[in-house]
Amino acid sequence: MAMSGHSFWSHDIGGFTGEPTPELFVCWAQFGLLSPLSRFHGDTSRLPWDFGDEALTLVREAAELRVRLHPYLYAAASRAVTLGSPIMAPMVLDHPGSPDAQAADLQYLLGADILVAPCYRPGGRRQVWFPPGRWLPCSGRDVVVGPGWRSTHTALDDVPAYLRVGAVLPTIVPRRRVGDSPPVCEELVCVVGNAGAPLLFTGETNVVLADGRVGSVSASSGPAGIAFEVPAEMEDVWVLLVVPSAREVAHAGAHVNGRQVRARAARSLATERTP
Repeated sequence: MAMSGHSFWSHDIGGFTGEPTPELFVCWAQFGLLSPLSRFHGDTSRLPWDFGDEALTLVREAAELRVRLHPYLYAAASRAVTLGSPIMAPMVLDHPGSPDAQAADLQYLLGADILVAPCYRPGGRRQVWFPPGRWLPCSGRDVVVGPGWRSTHTALDDVPAYLRVGAVLPTIVPRRRVGDSPPVCEELVCVVGNAGAPLLFTGETNVVLADGRVGSVSASSGPAGIAFEVPAEMEDVWVLLVVPSAREVAHAGAHVNGRQVRARAARSLATERTP
């Protein structure tokens, strides 16, 4: 769909016919909630609470992650409208000359900086092709260096996604409703995957402001931590560092438009497991 110019599309989470197992339903929900549009739809129940307590908890976590990424997804949607770049892009689109990218047809980039590799078999084991760069699992663990294939295992309570090291992701605090207006970024998530102090980091992203204008955010590291340049409307933004371990953020600080703030740290964007 993305290769033919369609960015805003959906699929039936859980499949339209039949009754999925709780494991399949959770995996499908994790995939569907990291897609351009999300809907639960079928000829039998697709209500998460009908698949047991564990499924309900894990689907709720996946839904909260999607809501948290609303500013990131909104900015990707804005790029799709103005530039034609798909929200959900196959690997071959960015790497047309790579046979591995052509073969990696069961994974995709959601926006520019999140690699999603859905679990489609029981047990959570699969092969993932990582593009050039460094990738931090969304639910923690070690950085993976690409390009190359890796055998991966994603537990059912983990998110089957990886964050590009060096990325800056605009996010909000999860809530019941996101509304119709452009989401105002409340927290900048910096994906840090290197050891040592000071943090070695550089990244940039776009955000859609409350009045619909597109603003630019840039970040770079220095002796005092990470310095951000953001639109004036975002000067009260919080900062979260997603890191492999606690030693990555010793004495880490942040400055937003020259004003010092304290950066907090977590190993996981999905559940904010502390280092």
